[in-house]
Amino acid sequence: MVVLRHLPLLIAALFFAKGTVVAHPHYVSTGTGHWISETQTLELALKVSAEDLEAILTKAAKREVYLEEKHASDQKALRQYILSNLSITRADKTRVPAKWIGYEIEEADAWIYVEFPIKRASMEGCEMRHHILIDTFAQQVNMVNLMIGKKRKTLRFRKRRSTVAMPAPNAFR
Repeated sequence: MVVLRHLPLLIAALFFAKGTVVAHPHYVSTGTGHWISETQTLELALKVSAEDLEAILTKAAKREVYLEEKHASDQKALRQYILSNLSITRADKTRVPAKWIGYEIEEADAWIYVEFPIKRASMEGCEMRHHILIDTFAQQVNMVNLMIGKKRKTLRFRKRRSTVAMPAPNAFR
């Protein structure tokens, strides 16, 4: 009898609680960097939310941007955004020139491809800056798995730490 007496209160509590449940979005991008010995190049492939990139580019362009449609102006805006938020700096503080390869849309994600010509020995003392989406989403975390052969080191980038030291080549042994 006690349960039945409190049943209307329980139903009301569940009904009102339903409206207060808030989803916790996850802001994470992942990527892989392969160092290619034949070309002395670090090739990066980054998986980023296409919707979030479009929102940033739309705000900057003050018009709708749809990356899947591959308009020249949208491609240029994406290239500029990525290359201004992704870089490698040598120990002497000079930037390694980035080579934009392109992007493709796969379901809800954009795959971004960038190369950095860098000798393996000169990776020591370098820093990578990966600030993509970090200004827009305070909780954004960007992760890049650097690969030399079959050895991997993971770099994590956040709002407070969007530039991190790259591991020395001997750290991959």
